[in-house]
Amino acid sequence: MVSRTGTDAAAGNDAAAGPGPSGSGDAHGALQADAGPLSTANLPGCETLAVAQGAVVDSTVTDTYTWYDGNCAARTAVLFRNDATDGFGESGGYLRRISYESGGQLRTCTGTGQNEWYGFGYIVNHYGVGEDDTNTQATLGEHTVVLAGRHHAIHEFRWSTSPGGPVNVTARWIFMTGRSHPLFAITFDATPAGPNTVLADTRAPYGDLAWDSDTDGDVSGVGWGDRYKFATTGAGPVTPTSSWDYTALNSIPFAMEWSNAADAEMGLVATEAWTTRVQGGDYGDGLLSERWGQTGTNLLVDLPEELWPFQLDQYDLADETNSHRVAWGASFGAVGQTSYEAFGQTASGYPFQSYSLFVVLGTHGVSAVSGEIQEIETIQSTSLTSTRGTVTTSGPAGVGRTDAISYVPSGFDPVYAAWDATLEQNAATVSLSIPSGSLTNPVFHFHGYTALGPPDTVTFAGRTLAADSGYFATVDSATQSLWLTLNLTAVGTETLTVGGAGSH
Repeated sequence: MVSRTGTDAAAGNDAAAGPGPSGSGDAHGALQADAGPLSTANLPGCETLAVAQGAVVDSTVTDTYTWYDGNCAARTAVLFRNDATDGFGESGGYLRRISYESGGQLRTCTGTGQNEWYGFGYIVNHYGVGEDDTNTQATLGEHTVVLAGRHHAIHEFRWSTSPGGPVNVTARWIFMTGRSHPLFAITFDATPAGPNTVLADTRAPYGDLAWDSDTDGDVSGVGWGDRYKFATTGAGPVTPTSSWDYTALNSIPFAMEWSNAADAEMGLVATEAWTTRVQGGDYGDGLLSERWGQTGTNLLVDLPEELWPFQLDQYDLADETNSHRVAWGASFGAVGQTSYEAFGQTASGYPFQSYSLFVVLGTHGVSAVSGEIQEIETIQSTSLTSTRGTVTTSGPAGVGRTDAISYVPSGFDPVYAAWDATLEQNAATVSLSIPSGSLTNPVFHFHGYTALGPPDTVTFAGRTLAADSGYFATVDSATQSLWLTLNLTAVGTETLTVGGAGSH
């Protein structure tokens, strides 16, 4: 096994021809050792990812990413640039619109504009004397297309913010063929302020997106996961007196809202388990945990707004039932303090605070959020081993960072939610062992790839996979790495081989 501590590249290219359930069914059968020969001709092919730079949308210059999800259906994300005032008089740097297919119908989800939040992905920090955000503070920044590959793309925003002191912020939106939901990865760097100057939380990514296909209707329910799973109960809409349940144990932090009428939901799902990284804000200094394991019938009396670990629609419930606010959360001190307390544990928010989240949109009847949670749960008990090449045991602790964290489980990079290994002479043989459950369209990131083109052969479970249907590859020559998404559902223990140094 190997430890990797190199920096991220500033640019990438592709010389070549996710684990994320879409919520609308799995197009692939599970591959098992006794399943017989696999005909890759039967697998649906996905078109290549496309990046349109510079198009004007809503009087704003944008970068638009079109990728293909777990069913090879197109999804499109429109990102406002953050280097000039946008068409709404704000500073850009957020997801303005996202669209995807569900049941053969196109769903388009646009920023609502409620309270001047015109999309999703704003950077918001609360601190002792107020709030700092990339909306009302008119914080301009920089943007870069880090990677625009055949099937994998990375878009980066950077800002200098001031939640009680200067803090540099790097956020990346990550899109991958075969992975239905984009990944949002962020790092707060409080080095410019110095230790223990900033005492802030983080609620990024933050915003209002009409995730019910631009209906902007009533919210039927809200939920989140810390040490336990919380959910409102009943048909909805959610009101200050809704009933709730907080009794089920939970392992993967998440936050979500849903609509029964639109059969739609939006959620944020962490790439790490609660036991690895405590997430969510312990804003009541332990008062929230007193509700764990309980039920109730009077939502905001039982759980006052300021106790919620994630910001959802709680501050709007007294006035309306259709607030589509979704945001993350972290305890005060998570940004800027060398030591802070959260849910009985001590952590550090200086010099850095980093995390990655899946931004999930899909159906509620077959819950897209639940599917993503299950995927990350399965990853926690999965192991990666190698007989050629080396499995990565540690790597950069966040985007824009060079310091390392140990990977849990070994080989799984939580920054990009990808299985990580280093090649030997442009080839590798690695095995996934999944004790229970399955992994849909697992993503691999191989380092030390010096070829100009994709590998000559890719096999899984002894079966040769075809490019653009059995697997989706991107060669990133800037980092000498190979991104590989498998177009299949993996179960049990199976071996992946990447062989030959393609130069075509």
